[in-house]
Amino acid sequence: MDISGGALAIRKLESQNTQSHLDKRLAELRNEDPAFTGLSIEEIHEKKAMDLTTEIFKQADTNNDRIIAFDEFSKWYSGGSPEARKILEIFNEFSPRETL
Repeated sequence: MDISGGALAIRKLESQNTQSHLDKRLAELRNEDPAFTGLSIEEIHEKKAMDLTTEIFKQADTNNDRIIAFDEFSKWYSGGSPEARKILEIFNEFSPRETL
């Protein structure tokens, strides 16, 4: 096993860059909403996910049965709401891409 000083230095730099990015993102989120002060980045993202889910249900569950049926989802999704566009962005970010 070869652990050279160079490889170790690169790993440390990568770790510092990742931490710097997370610190910057946390500051951005806290500036976005003062209610996020004191929360971890995980807690902030969980709150944002719950808020998005709540808004989607308000818009998509048109018969208020607390279930989004396929036809309700289809109408909501094709309606072009900002929340639907956000879901599409998330799917595009995390879905695997085929290469030709």
